[in-house]
Amino acid sequence: MALYGAERATIICMLRRWNTLPLIVVSITVSITVSVSVSLVACRGGKSQKAGPAGPKGGINRELVPIEEPIFVDHSALGTKLNQGGNVAATQGLTFEQGERIYLTMWLQLSPSGLETRAHWTDTSGHEIAPDAPKKMNGEKIVTFPLSKLPGPGKYHVIGYWGGNIAAEYDFEVTAKKGKKGRPR
Repeated sequence: MALYGAERATIICMLRRWNTLPLIVVSITVSITVSVSVSLVACRGGKSQKAGPAGPKGGINRELVPIEEPIFVDHSALGTKLNQGGNVAATQGLTFEQGERIYLTMWLQLSPSGLETRAHWTDTSGHEIAPDAPKKMNGEKIVTFPLSKLPGPGKYHVIGYWGGNIAAEYDFEVTAKKGKKGRPR
């Protein structure tokens, strides 16, 4: 409560009658000081603000805080050789021979309920070379997608999706099958 002019004088006169003036004056001074301090802190948000150059329409330029993107996949691998668990043993290069089955494995960091993953296989012009086969994860954290149709020689691209987010991406090439040595049949 703020007291101004005549109101303050009236209160001081009343207090003199009761001989409590020194105590009340100290009390009012402390409460005014606390009120002003609290108001200043509230206006500044409890933090000191650095005034920057005026932005558009006289506003203050604010500093942008970068937001880290979530990491969905621990790692991924593209290859033709699978380990005993049925996952790509390791990325085995990005050039494969025609006729080899190609696989994409993703090791997920997060697998919330309802998560669906998929692999989207295309040629360099963006045309789909095999239909996507979405897989409901049900808490599993490893998924392997085979390229269902063996592509001919050329350059290709695969994108692994974690929900609707890109989680893995590879450009790869399929080369013509090398001729076999030995007697002709």
